[in-house]
Amino acid sequence: GLTLTVNDAKKSIKWFKKSAKQDAEYSQYELAEAYNNGDGEFLNREQAAKWYKRAAENGHAAAQYQIGLCYSKGQGVTLDKEEALQWMIKAADQGEERAEYYVGHHYYKETEDKEEGLELLRRVGTCNIPELVYQAGLDIMDEYADEAVKWFRKLADEGYVPAIHNLGECYGRGIGVKRNDAEALKWFKKGVAKEFAPSLYALGCFLYEG
Repeated sequence: GLTLTVNDAKKSIKWFKKSAKQDAEYSQYELAEAYNNGDGEFLNREQAAKWYKRAAENGHAAAQYQIGLCYSKGQGVTLDKEEALQWMIKAADQGEERAEYYVGHHYYKETEDKEEGLELLRRVGTCNIPELVYQAGLDIMDEYADEAVKWFRKLADEGYVPAIHNLGECYGRGIGVKRNDAEALKWFKKGVAKEFAPSLYALGCFLYEG
């Protein structure tokens, strides 16, 4: 995305508009980003939604995700969950990982299409965006805990703190792995070293309860 400073905002928006009006979807997307992320007079959610939609209609995957987000929140447009989902599906079909998570979560947690949702969540589980992998793991935890733990372990090995803490919880409760208090303690201590508040609390409880 693009974050504009006061000094260059007007000039950037001027040239983005010129290009965007010629149906260049990348310029339409950057113009939307400028309005969405701008400060003061440059922040305009309605204009952001307008140009995200133009870019989305021209097939820009990230814009399809963003206009879906706009509709899901009622940001710059009227709240419309069904419209949001349709744009998210279009973006997911192009491999937009954030949209894949949105659609996968929706199908898996909120509909009867759990298999389709699981397929998307498993695809997200292999992506390179830690936050998405972690959330996908939480989504499948109840039914596929062993698989979720593998994702958490990979994230933890890469230093993603919520996953470090969650491994401690998994070992402490025997979720997806055999219960192992020593392993739980090890991961909680790693979380404490990162000053992660849930790990601080968990370690305190662990030591208090013995």
